[in-house]
Amino acid sequence: MVNASAGFFASGVFCNALALYATLRSAGVGARVSPTPRQARSECGSALLVDCDDRTRIESLAAAQGLAFQRIVELERQIDASRDRFC
Repeated sequence: MVNASAGFFASGVFCNALALYATLRSAGVGARVSPTPRQARSECGSALLVDCDDRTRIESLAAAQGLAFQRIVELERQIDASRDRFC
């Protein structure tokens, strides 16, 4: 496992998550639509997984587009390359 931080932007509304995703991708910021982790509870259950180093840029892009989100939660990155390998 990698012990870096991953940021989850909990949107509260699925359409906002998709709009923010499109905005970030067009600006060259890496993002993935993801289920909201339990630790980052959200009303709609969808979030964007982003690199915490991009937080300030993402917040300014969201504000410029008028896109709201509930909160930003930083969690330990939980990537396990051997997960779901059966052979």
